[in-house]
Amino acid sequence: MKLVRITGPVVAALVVGACGAESKHASTPQRAAEEAAEEKGEAQKEAQEARSDADKARKESQDATRTQHEAEQNAQFAAQREAQADRQAAGTQSPRALRAGTTQLQAANADKDRGPRTTVPFAANSADLSADAKAKIDEAAKTLRANPQTRSAIVEGYSDDGGGESANVDLSRRRTDEVANYLASKGVSRERITTRALGSEYPVSKEETARGRARYRRVEIVIQPIGN
Repeated sequence: MKLVRITGPVVAALVVGACGAESKHASTPQRAAEEAAEEKGEAQKEAQEARSDADKARKESQDATRTQHEAEQNAQFAAQREAQADRQAAGTQSPRALRAGTTQLQAANADKDRGPRTTVPFAANSADLSADAKAKIDEAAKTLRANPQTRSAIVEGYSDDGGGESANVDLSRRRTDEVANYLASKGVSRERITTRALGSEYPVSKEETARGRARYRRVEIVIQPIGN
């Protein structure tokens, strides 16, 4: 038999080849684990984006429902105002004084038909709640919490007539939102709160002075039986 002599360089080459094969073998599970981790990370990211899209869609739906409900309420209130105005004699009063008289009559009728009314004051061009405003809302919240099955609240926002009506309505809406949010923070369910932004259309004073206009800047909380 003929013996083949294996030299040093050949042995070295064989050893290196064997080590390379083992390294290749060992790296395969590691790559698989890394790929699995990357896929898991991508799946988690996609799930988070899907949840974010779902939350955004829910919020947009709630906003649209609220806007529609507010528009329907305002349309109904406007129709009532128009009918009331038709029944009022023009007399010699200014338009603002006439509106104030109409509003006072409506408020008296509303108090009899709907329940107690709380007036929350605001500073000019502001929707911030003062300490006095919060104290008044606290009393309304107390009544609503004591009657969770039988009472709801209508939150009506107003402004003075110092600016354009579009800006006045926007300001009155921010005021109603502040009051509604504060009521909710005091344990009153938002489902029991209806908001109306009415701008400067319903002054409560015939006094055409700074003091009289200050009374326009308000939010009215009307507590009424559920179902009215």
